[in-house]
Amino acid sequence: VIIRSVKIGTGYLTRTRYLQMVGRAGRTGLSSSGDSFLLGTHSDKTLPHLVFGAVEDVRSSLNTDSLTLTLLHLIGSGMISSMADLGMFMKRTLLDIQQPDESLNLAERALHFLEEAKFIDRTEGGIKPTSFGKAVYKSSLDPTLAHSVLSGLRVANKHLVLQGDLHLVYLCVPPDVQNVYVDWSKYFDAYNQFDEVTRLTFTAAGLEESFLARRAFSHKKSDAVAEVPYTRFYVAGALHKLLSGVPSWDVSALFKIPRGTLQTTLNSAITHASKLALFTKVSGRLAES
Repeated sequence: VIIRSVKIGTGYLTRTRYLQMVGRAGRTGLSSSGDSFLLGTHSDKTLPHLVFGAVEDVRSSLNTDSLTLTLLHLIGSGMISSMADLGMFMKRTLLDIQQPDESLNLAERALHFLEEAKFIDRTEGGIKPTSFGKAVYKSSLDPTLAHSVLSGLRVANKHLVLQGDLHLVYLCVPPDVQNVYVDWSKYFDAYNQFDEVTRLTFTAAGLEESFLARRAFSHKKSDAVAEVPYTRFYVAGALHKLLSGVPSWDVSALFKIPRGTLQTTLNSAITHASKLALFTKVSGRLAES
């Protein structure tokens, strides 16, 4: 096994992950030992810890967001249908072992979020998923993004631009698109050269020229949440070029998005598209409720 760097993406190898990787050295059933090589430089301060340090503590991954998603899946599948079922499940988690006084409180907070967001109904008789919650569960949408996704689909249901594929591509870009740098000044310049269909799609998506202008010429820090749909449209433009047959290196140069990020984003969009298809099939609720 040859490990060429102590870095993984923007982070660093942990001792636990390092041991898992070097544990693959040798041939199972044929060798009693194996060789591993870790390449680094004198400036890599983590090298001694990776080879000789203590293994990191194992912590429960059931934080607030993951616990919310887990409970929605369990309720949606019928494995939890009462508070007694919930208590029994929590008692069997690592979270309860590590935080016995807090695990049920965290679960109650997660249930409160699911109920407020209309994913579940709680009555004296128990807990059950709503039709909306069932659609989110079956499509594996992130519950924290589900209402945003539904809102976008409702807008598209009324104003979908069919003169091209760009609007459909925009809908397939995940709302939580990340790691994309946007040059807002060049974005605004590009907007002024949009053809009629692209401008129509931009407007139909609920986006405004005035926001782009402010973002391009203002040096003040902008609202990150407000930027999200504009970043999605920027990414949609790049993916639309790819789907139109433009080589990835040309798209990368035009939009200043690394080719690796382009590929990752394209894969995310494909996954999100399949989730949308299943969500709309199960839910069938694009009308205002």
